[in-house]
Amino acid sequence: MEPSLSRADLRFHLWGIPVRVHPLFWLTMAFLGWGIGDIVGIALWVGACFVSILVHEMGHTQCAQQFNHSPRIVLYGFGGLTIYHSRSSDPVWQAIAILFCGSGAGFLFAGVLFIFNSITGFLNTPYFEQLYSYFIWINVSWGLLNLLPIFPLDGGQITLHACQLVDKHRGNRIAIIISLIMASLMALLAYFLHQSYLAIIFIYFAIMNFQEWS
Repeated sequence: MEPSLSRADLRFHLWGIPVRVHPLFWLTMAFLGWGIGDIVGIALWVGACFVSILVHEMGHTQCAQQFNHSPRIVLYGFGGLTIYHSRSSDPVWQAIAILFCGSGAGFLFAGVLFIFNSITGFLNTPYFEQLYSYFIWINVSWGLLNLLPIFPLDGGQITLHACQLVDKHRGNRIAIIISLIMASLMALLAYFLHQSYLAIIFIYFAIMNFQEWS
């Protein structure tokens, strides 16, 4: 769900794409990086989150534009949204492609950074090394998590489209059941790994999916 407008929103255009950054985005990312301890490290983390999530959403938008959509981006407390108006005549594979391109853009970005650093070693310097590690972690690990078949993550939406293709009548319910089971399992895994924030997120997703199922 798109967050409400705020006077503190940051607005700009990137390659013609309207981007709005809600103030809760900065607070949430700073909270996630609070355990780093020092101000510089937290600032680098927030900057890496901003760039990485923007890269992810730009992956969605660039693909959407290929299908003649006019997307826009909103960054908010829980991450990012790419918003566009789909058409009933659009084939399902287009929606799936757009969803895949978010994490795909992140993987590509991480790969380019890795190759650049392997060739030049430029990022193996103070602060750059820390920033580089954040970029790799966010784009790879968050990208993989985002492809899990859990609604409302991209992977959950992909699963929903796939299930609808297989069974038009029961596809939605099958996708929700898969999502509920996966969210519950991930919440347990995060708990046993002492990843409290992740556990809370997956519990929230599980509750959302249980409500939808029931």
